[in-house]
Amino acid sequence: MRNPALSAQRLMHSGKCRGCATNEVGSGQTYATIQACLNVVTAGDTCSVHTGTYTEQLSLPVSGTSANRTMVKNNGYDMVTVQSTSSPVLSINAKSYWTTSGINFTYNGSGSNPRVINNTYGDNVDGITIQNGTIRDEEYMRLKILTASCLGNEQN
Repeated sequence: MRNPALSAQRLMHSGKCRGCATNEVGSGQTYATIQACLNVVTAGDTCSVHTGTYTEQLSLPVSGTSANRTMVKNNGYDMVTVQSTSSPVLSINAKSYWTTSGINFTYNGSGSNPRVINNTYGDNVDGITIQNGTIRDEEYMRLKILTASCLGNEQN
């Protein structure tokens, strides 16, 4: 069943994607966590994340489309970090056409084979863009992305 507040928000949205929503994330916003926002998005929607350090693991639940990319971005120039002591910090789950912008991902746990970003299903994905952010592994101080060949490298 669709959330009536979300449906009303889609009708009022005036972005380039007709019917797409921008959902606010952060203290005092519609969604307290990024994952809560991700759980309600559909193709073309945006999670606009306000300043903060979010301690959570993120899992992409749906794909965007080539015409309507789904986005997780910082709100304006807000500093946003997603950190987790569990691996991975971001699980792509074979979902395509996603953009993260202005989001810093940090794995700060310990383990024998940590991943900051992981495509757990190992299937090919298209159109994954990570821009204007950092990807850090605090334990090894190096970038680790599993199935990196599956990640699209798009120029916008």
